[in-house]
Amino acid sequence: MRRLVFVVLCVLLSCRAFAQTTELHSQLMDNDSKKGVVQYNVYVGYDYTFDFVTYSYYVDDYIYIPRSGPIVDFNVGARLNQHICIGGELSVYVPIHNKYHADLIFNIAPTVKAYIPCKNKIVEPFVNIAVGAQSGWGVEWGLYTHAGIGVDIKRFSLMAGYRGALAKYMSINKDKMNQGNSIYLQLGVRW
Repeated sequence: MRRLVFVVLCVLLSCRAFAQTTELHSQLMDNDSKKGVVQYNVYVGYDYTFDFVTYSYYVDDYIYIPRSGPIVDFNVGARLNQHICIGGELSVYVPIHNKYHADLIFNIAPTVKAYIPCKNKIVEPFVNIAVGAQSGWGVEWGLYTHAGIGVDIKRFSLMAGYRGALAKYMSINKDKMNQGNSIYLQLGVRW
């Protein structure tokens, strides 16, 4: 009988504590409706790299050649307030040279998303910045930079911008770092 009373008391106390935290959370949300909200984003788009190093069988050497292909971004972030969201990004880029040759590029970086104040609460323009690491096939690593502008419309996003990779695999002679530059356009969904 003592165990039953103890379990009932624990359940009642936890229900009361949950009600108080829910009430406190709703008060915070009334004060700043975006603060503390965790956002999960998935973006799908297309990336065009201007100077990607590839092996050419025609000249039997490595050459710079434009590459393009699909890119998928997974972002997670927490809103500090109405205007700043910090988090992280993991993206996978598959630059395709021809139907027989494709690479696999991974990007991982912390991100800062700054929302531009706007009177319209449904449309939220933003600037996104990330600096982290990029890897070709998970073997060769280099510096990754990302800067984009976009707009959130309810649960959907549109973003365009620049990505850069400072890595040895972007250099023809492979003994120095070279910057690979790309532009992209992406559509996303947030939950």
